[in-house]
Amino acid sequence: MQDSKINFLYKILLTSHELPSLSSSEIPIPQTTLDKKDGFIHLSNSAQVIQTASRFFDTEDEILVLKISHYQNGIKENIKWETPPGLEERFPHFYGDLLVKHIVDIVRVKNLKKGGSEGFEWPEGWLEV
Repeated sequence: MQDSKINFLYKILLTSHELPSLSSSEIPIPQTTLDKKDGFIHLSNSAQVIQTASRFFDTEDEILVLKISHYQNGIKENIKWETPPGLEERFPHFYGDLLVKHIVDIVRVKNLKKGGSEGFEWPEGWLEV
C-alpha cells in the first residue's frame, strides 16, 4: 500500500497498557518495551494491523487499538516505512513522541479464538485505509 493512499495508521497495545487522560493533548502515549528497545513506535496500516494482531497478540483475550491520522501535523513527517527482518513488507515506524492529540479513536478488540471463532472481532467500518 503506497504512503500517499494511507489516511490512518494503527497502534496495538495490551489492555493493561496505561494511557494518559485523553484530555491531556500534549502528553505522550507511554511506549511499549519493544518500542523503547527498537527506538521507534511500531505502527501498522489497515491491512497490516489485522495480521499483526493475529501474529503477535493471539494469546490475548482483548487488545486496545489506537487509530492515528497519518496526515496530521507531527505524524507523517516522522514516519519511516521500513522492512522488518525476515519480512518483505514495509511497515510504518514512528520516530518521536506519539501524543494524545494524535489519537483519533481507541477501540477494544476481542479475540474470538477461544469461543471457537478465528481471530479478532474488528468493529465494522472502523479500519480505514
